[in-house]
Amino acid sequence: MPAFSWEADPVHHLARLTRADLDPDQRYLLDTGTYSLTALSVPLPQPRLLETSRTLAGSAEQAEAAAMDRMARGFADYAEAHGGASARTALTAFLAHDVVAWLHAPADDAARRCIQSAAAQLTVLLGEMCADSGTHALAQHYHQTAASLAETATSTSTSSPCEP
Repeated sequence: MPAFSWEADPVHHLARLTRADLDPDQRYLLDTGTYSLTALSVPLPQPRLLETSRTLAGSAEQAEAAAMDRMARGFADYAEAHGGASARTALTAFLAHDVVAWLHAPADDAARRCIQSAAAQLTVLLGEMCADSGTHALAQHYHQTAASLAETATSTSTSSPCEP
């Protein structure tokens, strides 16, 4: 896996990272790096024009974001009860197959930000599950990807910008 770049497309990086994590022949390579606190430094946010918020109620994107929120809660509850290693592969598969497809689907700007923010939340959770499993370098890859997704969604945190 090439080094993380803040200039790279975070959706593309998430897709490559989760596919590699699901492949037993590539998974071991993902955690061979060294965990580094300096690698977690987030670039300063770029100034953006404020846009009017649009309600996504009833849209397909709203349903996808709501599904991602429910999955995040379910995976978080399960990981808290049983440890991060036990459901890590299932969350990785959900991100790789469903979430990446939703991130690539056509959507307006507000819907795109909503989906990206929800994906960032799930990716943070996956990073935490990796850390709980002892795969700290892989956790760092997921945390960097989540931060990039959140920044792309114009969110400085991983809180959802699509609450009605």
